[in-house]
Amino acid sequence: MTLFEQLDHFQRINDYIRRKATGTPDEFAKRLKLSRRTLYRHIDELKSLGAEISYCRNTQTFYYEAPFHLSFQMGSRGSVDF
Repeated sequence: MTLFEQLDHFQRINDYIRRKATGTPDEFAKRLKLSRRTLYRHIDELKSLGAEISYCRNTQTFYYEAPFHLSFQMGSRGSVDF
């Protein structure tokens, strides 16, 4: 997987979590065209960046427990904010 593909995955995961519209882990992985294991690996990576991500069984969605802003710096020419 290229860096840009991984950044795209992070952006899409972040968007769904922010909207509290992920569905179950299996549904979320399918929607993103990822394996469940890859989805959880990406979620773990976001957690390592400080994201407090939890899952609610009642509403069947992942959500942020605290505000989280995802931003990547790419050298001195710019950054990517999600």
